[in-house]
Amino acid sequence: MSAADVLRYGVPRPFEAEAPSSWLARLALAQGCSMKELLRFLDIEGCLDVDHMMYGKALAELRRRCSLPPTAFAIAGTVMAGFAKARMPVWSLATTIAGVPASRYCPACLRGRSTAHLDIHWRFIDWRYCPVHNCLMESVCWQCKAPVCYPQDMALSKAGRAGYASQSRCLHCSANLAAAKPCFINPVTSSALTELEACWLLNGRALLASLCAGRARYRAQGVGTAALCRRAYEEWLPYPQQWSRVERRLRNDRSLEQVWRDAVRLRTREELKTPWGSAVSLERW
Repeated sequence: MSAADVLRYGVPRPFEAEAPSSWLARLALAQGCSMKELLRFLDIEGCLDVDHMMYGKALAELRRRCSLPPTAFAIAGTVMAGFAKARMPVWSLATTIAGVPASRYCPACLRGRSTAHLDIHWRFIDWRYCPVHNCLMESVCWQCKAPVCYPQDMALSKAGRAGYASQSRCLHCSANLAAAKPCFINPVTSSALTELEACWLLNGRALLASLCAGRARYRAQGVGTAALCRRAYEEWLPYPQQWSRVERRLRNDRSLEQVWRDAVRLRTREELKTPWGSAVSLERW
């Protein structure tokens, strides 16, 4: 590929809330090129976290180079612009122990998608449960415990060589990620959660909506995006080590294992026009 070229054919359509890192893996597969070659063509080969930088001018350039409409990655771009404006800590985005950008996933969401892809909010550590299916997010493959990291060469992975070049598959062992046994939890009704823990789950959802909307409410007062970081982990959200103890307890609770049909979608009183449908109201315990 020449750096002066623009991709016009074989460019998959990004999904509404898809993360750029997820889409780039699908683009490399559609173009029949390696991920290294694609990132070099897009002049982002040295970028440590594609999702982190993909807003503003960088996102506009990606759209231009790939012949994408102005609305492509509108949600991801807005969220990451809010993330930068709020000066949220980098560790708010999921990574492996080695610092490689990683993503969580909802098995039920992957199961229901005709084309598997990863959402931008799945990159955030504070997005701890799926409000559509009322289950905890998964951070590793249920079979081999490998993290889910993109962008990667799906075609050259173990799953790709076995004929499963899809983001619904673990690239290390080819296991179907949608087959993971979910840990069902409803922060509004579950007796397995304390009031504080339920508040943490709901506030993680509200944080993403706030970054997208550019505002939040706390005790009937407005909170701007720039003030979120200053208060998020002091008043509204747990530090990672605090939540890890809670999650271990929940995953060891056999009463939270249900069949798929028992999951009931959580509906909030206030609906916003975001992919999360949550109110941007933050609560303090």
